Amino acid sequence: MKPFQTLEVTKTKYLFFTGKGGVGKTSAACATAVSLADNGRKVLLISTDPASNLQDVFAMELNNKGTPIPAVPNLTVANLDPIQAAAEYRESVIAPYRGILPEAAIANMEEQLSGSCTIEIAAFNEFTDFITDGKVQQDYDHILFDTAPTGHTLRMLQLPSAWSDFISESTHGASCLGQLSGLENKKAVYRQAVATLADKGHTTLVLVTRPEEAPLKETRRASLELADLGVRNQILVVNGVLSQRDDVISEKLYRKQQKALEEIPEELKALPAYRIPLRAYNITGLENVRSMLQENWQEENMDSMLWEDWQERNLESIPGGGRQEAHVCSMIGEKRREAYMCTISGEACQEGKNVPPYAQQLHGLSDVVDSIDKAGRKVIFTMGKGGVGKTTVAAAIAMGLARKGKKVHLTTTDPAAHLKFVLEEADNITMSRIDEEAELKKYQKEVLEKGRAGGLSGEDIAYIEEDLRSPCTQEIAVFRAFAELVEKAEEQIVVIDTAPTGHTLLLLESTESYDREIRRARGETPESIRRLLPRLKSVETEVIIVALPEATPVYEALRLEEDLKRAQIGVHWWVINQSLCQTGTTNALLRAKAGHELEWINRVDQHMDGSFALVAWSGEPMKGDMLLRL
Repeated sequence: MKPFQTLEVTKTKYLFFTGKGGVGKTSAACATAVSLADNGRKVLLISTDPASNLQDVFAMELNNKGTPIPAVPNLTVANLDPIQAAAEYRESVIAPYRGILPEAAIANMEEQLSGSCTIEIAAFNEFTDFITDGKVQQDYDHILFDTAPTGHTLRMLQLPSAWSDFISESTHGASCLGQLSGLENKKAVYRQAVATLADKGHTTLVLVTRPEEAPLKETRRASLELADLGVRNQILVVNGVLSQRDDVISEKLYRKQQKALEEIPEELKALPAYRIPLRAYNITGLENVRSMLQENWQEENMDSMLWEDWQERNLESIPGGGRQEAHVCSMIGEKRREAYMCTISGEACQEGKNVPPYAQQLHGLSDVVDSIDKAGRKVIFTMGKGGVGKTTVAAAIAMGLARKGKKVHLTTTDPAAHLKFVLEEADNITMSRIDEEAELKKYQKEVLEKGRAGGLSGEDIAYIEEDLRSPCTQEIAVFRAFAELVEKAEEQIVVIDTAPTGHTLLLLESTESYDREIRRARGETPESIRRLLPRLKSVETEVIIVALPEATPVYEALRLEEDLKRAQIGVHWWVINQSLCQTGTTNALLRAKAGHELEWINRVDQHMDGSFALVAWSGEPMKGDMLLRL
């Protein structure tokens, strides 16, 4: 795998960066844009990422039209807000119906247009102007997009039924039909944009991933989905590759990464592949952006860099700050620095060689289990983006409750999560796995049969088929299986890996309400789901959000929490997983990286008022007895 060399990689005018949240696509896009501009190319960088931190990266206010960066003369940056765009678009679609349709129907339309699919459509609507604008094409040598549309969105844009009146009438009520209902005048522009994406002479798709199993699998899926649509000019960029190893933790991380790269999906092996080294620092400020792609850049004096960065950002507390006075932040000068650094390295601190006061007060998973037990919760969901470890956390919580003598049923959608996650089923634990693919096919078949029986045209059926591939539909199909399981497990605590989003729950509720009032034949909500929806809002249920101590996973988790709040479901606990802070690593790079975790741990601490558990990174497979160590 070659080092990522910008001039070697960027042969086309358009570059679309795509990848799972948290893999570093924004950082890679920024570093590429700056490098090209430094080499005399005129560059436009556009972000449509809801979690984008471009304003922090370039340390200045940005807008959606394009802001020249004074410190990089050839670079202009546009920061689009897809959430705001989605809100404006949603209102433009619904406004004509207010006062005409019943309130239940309006609520159903609003929820249909509140999902991730609509945000993506709105984002694509925003940046198509940049793709199709002749003046923009003339003014810039390269136009970079941070976040590419998914195959699902592109297929939706190409379906004839997407532009007909049919989209205002959902055949299966719990869906996201209608995303394109206000954009008929954009058909030609979208056609041109999709054609540009598929033109290998003009466009390169940059698949950004990490050297880890889950991101590589997701990258394979995205690669195949887009290749099927003709977007085949793809390259693979593996971000965060560790090379320097000099202690137990760095050696374990190195081996884990190398194993993931050796077992890279076959389809990705055929792509030109490039690596970006693991960096300890956050990719903010031009110095850090420029050094990101420098293969020979030595990360020396990490402790010094970390301390200066910490001072500059004026982080006046570390985890636990604000709840006790006698911690690191009461110290000044060199003593303060030494105490701060020892929390990262795991060494004994000053002031009597004791563990830092905040470390004594941090919660572990055992505290989460104790809280669940004391509150008498019956249904436990672990929720989070793919790759944060929610399956592992669910299994550890199930084992912890079983050790307390509770009867527990653990269910998961993870294909790898078989009985290896528990010692023996007889130890108060039973386990099942929901086959996500099978449940989706079952739901798709049910909906399509109803559509065909209702006499819908071939074009309309094609639209429903595409809508049934959306993330919302998959959640609904799996949630139906969860609901049936909970119904059968009244005598046990049910621990479920993967919760439905607030949008999915509200979609189901608004559909049910709309059906009752309008009495139209639409998708049926099973009785088990009708009973479970109120139960999820009761004190019986606990939703635990799992995240990593990094910017994007924390921002995404906050959005998930807001989504649940819309559905009136509260969150009492967060779990920050895979923390290097807890490992005691002596590797300079990893120790500095651990220091940068503190900002995000601290934000979660303040957000949850201390109700979060911190779980250390481990190079060992988390199964059986290893789960109890969590």
